[in-house]
Amino acid sequence: MNKGILYVSTGKEFVDETILSAKTVKQEMDVPITVASDESIESEFIDSTIKIDNPQYGFGDQIDIMKETPYDKTLYLDSDIYMCEGISDIFTALDHFDLVASHAPVRSQDDNSDVQRPPPCFPEYNTGVVGYCLTDLMHTFLNRWAEEYEKDHQRGCNRNQPSFRQALYESDIRIGTLPSEYNCRFQFPGQATGIVKVFHGRLREMNTNNGGAPHLMDIKSVANKINKKQDPRVFYPRGNSVSVRGLSDSILYRLQYSLKQHGVLKTMKQLMRKL
Repeated sequence: MNKGILYVSTGKEFVDETILSAKTVKQEMDVPITVASDESIESEFIDSTIKIDNPQYGFGDQIDIMKETPYDKTLYLDSDIYMCEGISDIFTALDHFDLVASHAPVRSQDDNSDVQRPPPCFPEYNTGVVGYCLTDLMHTFLNRWAEEYEKDHQRGCNRNQPSFRQALYESDIRIGTLPSEYNCRFQFPGQATGIVKVFHGRLREMNTNNGGAPHLMDIKSVANKINKKQDPRVFYPRGNSVSVRGLSDSILYRLQYSLKQHGVLKTMKQLMRKL
């Protein structure tokens, strides 16, 4: 089965950002990259393109084009993806699942009582990193997602994650949940263990405000800061950067670790030397 990466980018600003993202992907993965766009694209990091004739210039373009992927196994990426380590294991996971994605760090608050939503225990997934197999079942799901998105769009909801959640809840596809290290939305408080492989946030300043979060932080700097440690850690936005706290930063954790590794006597001696 052939496999590859798909971007959907409408408008020159998003194409330029996609090329920046594709460069980071090519540095970490040997995989073909296809970009669907209304713009002409020439880049050493892009292997093929799909022409979008009637773009919506919104989140609906993603849903329509995901059905047009040239791959049997596709990893869809938003244009604002910064990759620090390859994630080819997603393609392996697609041997067992029809679709894989990460939980959204912030869920939609839909107060419209006329809309029957899934129960609160069913999560909302982020649609910026999605692996999927193009099967008949997936075609059915994507068509249902498009229908739900159009309903939400008419009600004034321009995001595609609530409709994605609705379509998932009603479908029979097998869903695999990716850990947050595969889609780190660092603009929100979060947790990581080991290396964060994918950071999800603006790669450049954008004048167009029709998709995703604004450019608030230097994503390379954020990635270096969060990945400076490998132990379990939490991070949260602070100004134009992030603060990171690991278990090893905790005095209680260091005391417990020392007691476990060195025993009471040696730990007490170390403490006395620091007093």
